Amino acid sequence: VDFSSFTNVAQEHSSIASERAATALQLRSVLRDVGFFYATGHGVDMRLCNTVLAEARGFFVETPQAEKEDISIHKAASGARGYQRVGQNITQMQQDQHEALDLMRELPAHHHLRQRSACSKHHMESFALANLPHGDFNQWPCAQRNPCLRPAVEKYISQMLNLGDAVMRCIALSLGLPEPFFRSFTDDSFWNCRLIHYPARDGDRNSAVEGDGCGEHTDYGFLTMVHSDEVPCTRVNRACLQICDVDGQWVDVPPVTDAFVMNIGDMLAAITNGAYRSTPHRVRAPIMPQPARVSAPFFFEPAYDAVCAPLQDIDFSACGLFPSDASSTFNSVIYGDHLYSKTSTNFVV
Repeated sequence: VDFSSFTNVAQEHSSIASERAATALQLRSVLRDVGFFYATGHGVDMRLCNTVLAEARGFFVETPQAEKEDISIHKAASGARGYQRVGQNITQMQQDQHEALDLMRELPAHHHLRQRSACSKHHMESFALANLPHGDFNQWPCAQRNPCLRPAVEKYISQMLNLGDAVMRCIALSLGLPEPFFRSFTDDSFWNCRLIHYPARDGDRNSAVEGDGCGEHTDYGFLTMVHSDEVPCTRVNRACLQICDVDGQWVDVPPVTDAFVMNIGDMLAAITNGAYRSTPHRVRAPIMPQPARVSAPFFFEPAYDAVCAPLQDIDFSACGLFPSDASSTFNSVIYGDHLYSKTSTNFVV
């Protein structure tokens, strides 16, 4: 899907509305049937993206393990920000064979969620909003050893926030909603950025087994945008990233040069009452002699206090969409509570 009509601000010409409508129509079909797509025309500096991957690889490969453990997630109050050793991340009761650095939006001192007296009774009934379990701060690798990592990642985050806004504007149009509709959810996005290193493993195999790179899962929020190096899983060029199609078959999603792999998450599926798919996917570890795989997924999420529930504003029949027959399938949830339910059980002590 080419998003250039949404990302190129210099393109505000007479035909831009029709170009955006055509892109939104294409995206509607993709999100209804698959939930995964390649994004081009994204406006993100690919040299910066590749610098982020190189800096991430340097951190994971060249930093002594003891120094990486200095910023372990167990030293964060949330237990979710910082470094995770190989096998520390858990998916469906299995230890994932990757190491990672997790970064999240930090809430400044003046943020309204830190002003407890300003919280409504409804908010105080939410565990996440009453306790702010993710109200801590990011842990970064040592700047002396990795002087270029943080500046590169912070620039990457800034550009990915712009891209996330552009794609969500397209998604709004695809649902027959005003283009800026989702900004009320995402202007205060509680984003998450991960740097992930999948070490290559011995032996060849055709299916995921216990302890693969990352087990089958769906993503938590609105939109996931992935940039990774172009490492195949095996010498016969099977992709590391795979999605589960509607027939339950695993399909390879190989990286495409200068494109992002994108998918939607649980909260967007909830808002569309299942009309758009939060597709299960997994990452298979590379098999030697392939090199290790590095990726930098960015998760463009709702605000921490956003209430996500099936929208009443969408005319599904006019959009040619088919939401879940059972509206109770997707209950109203505050995003911070949904996030906490995931991160509080996601890691090995």
